[in-house]
Amino acid sequence: MKATTRFASQTCLGIVSPSVPSISDACLDRLEGCLGELTVVLPRSVEHLHEVVALSGEAYPLVLVIGGDGTVNQVVQHLDLESQTLAVLPSGTGNDLARGLGLPRRMSSYLQALPHFAVREIDVWRINGRRFVNSAGFGLDAQVLATMASSRGILARNYVFAFIATLPRLRTFRIRAEGDGGTLIDGDVWWLVAMNSPFIGGGIPIAPKAQLDDGKLDIVAIHACSRWELALKLPKVLAGRHFKDSRVSFHQAGYLKAESQDEVAVEGDGELMPDSRRFELAHAGRLKILCAAADTR
Repeated sequence: MKATTRFASQTCLGIVSPSVPSISDACLDRLEGCLGELTVVLPRSVEHLHEVVALSGEAYPLVLVIGGDGTVNQVVQHLDLESQTLAVLPSGTGNDLARGLGLPRRMSSYLQALPHFAVREIDVWRINGRRFVNSAGFGLDAQVLATMASSRGILARNYVFAFIATLPRLRTFRIRAEGDGGTLIDGDVWWLVAMNSPFIGGGIPIAPKAQLDDGKLDIVAIHACSRWELALKLPKVLAGRHFKDSRVSFHQAGYLKAESQDEVAVEGDGELMPDSRRFELAHAGRLKILCAAADTR
C-alpha cells in the first residue's frame, strides 16, 4: 500500500491521549508508512502536552493526534498554523470534529483510507483568547459536560444520559449576544452554542448545515421554557428537526460578542473553561488538516 500524502518522507509527532488503549506495533508501522518518521509522545499532563507541541514546529511538519476532541483542542492551542498540519486518528468519546470531517472512526477503516487523505484548510476560532475548532457552548452544554467529567460509567461516556441527569439542576441565564453588526439574542436562554462543525455531544447534529471552512459560526440558542419542554426538545435535536421549534433560534456570524447578567458555564471543544459573564468569539486563522480527498471541496 503506497502512501499518497506528501508527508511520507517527513517527520511526524504523535500525541496519544491518556485515555487511549495501547496501540499495536503493527498499527504504528502502518501510520509511519503513511505519515513519515513517527515519534510518539504520551504526555504526562496537559502542561507537558502544551510544551511538547509548542517546541515541535521546526522539527515536525505534521502532528498526529490519537485521541478525541479534547486532545485535539489542547494540541491546537500551541500548533503553528502556518507551518504545521494536523492529522486526527479519532479515539475519544465524542469525536465530533472527526464526524464533521468525515474521518473513519474504526481503526481498520482509518488505516485503509489514510494513504489517500489530502490537506484541507478549516477555520480556527478563539473564545476569550482560547482556540477552538469544533464548538463553543454556554450554559446547558457546559453543565452537561461538567456532569460527565465528575461521573463514572455511562454518565461519563454518554451525552444524552448526562443531559437527563443534569436536567433537574439546569438553570437559564439572561444574555445579550451581538454578531456581524446586529443583536442576535437578547433574553433568557438554556443554551447558546457556536458551531464550526455540525456535531456536538458525540454526534448530535445541533447545527446540521455548519461548514468547517466558510468563515462563519452557526449559532444556535434554546430559549427559556419549562424543564419539561426542554426535555421534549431533545428528540427533535437528535433528529435534526429543532429549527422548526419556536423556542430555538439560529444565526450565522463571523464574530460573536456576548454578555450575561450572571456567570455562565463555558466549554470549547468539550473542554470546560472558567465560568464567565463576557464572551468574545472571533476568527483566529486556518488549520491545515488531513482528511478524505472528497471532503476538500
